[in-house]
This record gives sequence, structure tokens and C-alpha cells, in this order.
Amino acid sequence: MWGTNTMPKILKITNRYFLPLSAVFCLILLFLSLFWRNSENQKMMLSQGIVSKVNGELISEDTFQQYLSALEYDKKNQLTKVDREHVLDRMIEEELLLQQGLKTEIYKRDPAIRNKIILSVIESITSQGESEEVSDKKLKEFYQEHRSRFLTQDHYKLLAYKVSANGKSFSTLLKNHGEKKAMKMVSNVEKLSVPLGLLPKSRLGSYLGEKLVLKLSSMENGSISQTLQVGSSHYVINLIDKVEASLRPFNEVKSLVEFAYRKNKKDRTLNRYLKKLKGQGDIQKYVF
Repeated sequence: MWGTNTMPKILKITNRYFLPLSAVFCLILLFLSLFWRNSENQKMMLSQGIVSKVNGELISEDTFQQYLSALEYDKKNQLTKVDREHVLDRMIEEELLLQQGLKTEIYKRDPAIRNKIILSVIESITSQGESEEVSDKKLKEFYQEHRSRFLTQDHYKLLAYKVSANGKSFSTLLKNHGEKKAMKMVSNVEKLSVPLGLLPKSRLGSYLGEKLVLKLSSMENGSISQTLQVGSSHYVINLIDKVEASLRPFNEVKSLVEFAYRKNKKDRTLNRYLKKLKGQGDIQKYVF
């Protein structure tokens, strides 16, 4: 039998050890509860395709997989758990730097960054439906509506001469006597080295200059021009042959038609989006 003084001593000893043990037990329960809640939250985020949250900004699993694929391509072998952790850490660091950049509004001061953001937004807006197949019917309708885009260029076969300001005499001599005699009879005549064959306007520009090429459209086939002045220089053209532009067959330019069709669609999508933004925005103009 315990004495009457024994019980208080036992209670004191019990309380002395029970209270710390109960505190430890509570901490363990709290830790397990937090771990369970964190595990459940992690599962929920992964089920929604989210691999990380950085100051409220989400990193999607799709983006994570794109980074992993790029690394796997470089490594040429299977990624380890360490590799995956490294990639996610790098993405988190990038997000932190991006957020810091947005806070400092560096994009407002750096034109290169600003342009890159604008181009990315445009690409995001216009890329919808990019993989959509376009029927031949739609392409042919577009081809007919925009015939001028698919014309061949005018082609010219010609001889060209740079002459003095008094070029009229050379033009007349050329008509009456031909090139050899005319060049002997007039000084200060330079024959330009233009290949003798049917050449498109775009190629002739490199030999004659764009301004002189523009003057060819008003010349008749087989004619010799009067003096053509371009700046301070004077020229005479002997237009031997001229083939006017014609519509290229659809099957020949189908790929060009499709490219133009898709670009036209992107332009219309962007214009609609910009019109919407302008309608929703508070825009003031102070310069006209």
C-alpha cells in the first residue's frame, strides 16, 4: 500500500513527463495534418495540370513538359529525377525574374523587349486555327478575288543606251541606221550591259534602275524611245519585245495562294482584335 504522501509525488512525476509528451504528440499530429493537407493540395494542383505556383502565378505541366523535352533532346538520353527537379527550379527562377522585370517595368524603357512582347501577343492572337486545312474551293475563291497578286510580271527584251542631253539625235539615228552606224555618228553614247532576253521587271531593275524600268510600261512593243530622263541622266531604249503580265494557273501557284490566304486571315483576326481593344480602352490623342 502506498502511503498518503506517495500519491501527490506520483502525480507530480506523471505531470512532469506527461505534459511534454502530450505537447510532442500534438506537434506530431499538427505536422501530419499539414503534411496531409500539403499532399492533398499537391495532388489537386497536379490533377489540374499545375506543377508550381510562384507568388500566385501558375506554371503549367504543359510548359514544364516542353522544357523537359528540350533538355532531353540535348542530353540524348532519359532524364533523371535530379534533371526534372533542376528544370522546375530553373522555371521557378525564370518566373521570379520575370515578375521582377514586370515590377520594374523594364519593358517600357527597352524597345527590344517591348517589340518582343508585342510580337508574342500578335502571334498568340493570330495563331488560332493555323493548322486548319483549307479546301481547294476556298483557295480558288481567294485566288479569283485577288487575281492581281498572282499575275506574272511584264517581261521585256531590250537594248539600252546612256546618252548626252541631246539624245534626240541618237534616237532618230538609231531608228534610221541601226545601232552600229548610230553609235559611230554620235559621241558620248554608252551601251548598257543588259542581258539580251525576256527579263522580268524585278531583274531589269538591277541593270536600269527602278525609275527607268517604270517608264517601260508606256512603250509599245518594237519601239525606240525618245530621250528618257532619270535625274540628271538621259537614256534611249530599244524595246525589241514585250510580254505583258498574265494570270498564273491556280495549280502552279497553289502554295502561294494558301500562304496569302492564311496571312490575310491572320491580318483580319488581328484587326478585329485591335478594334475590340480600342473600343474597350480609354484612349486620348493629343497630337494630330
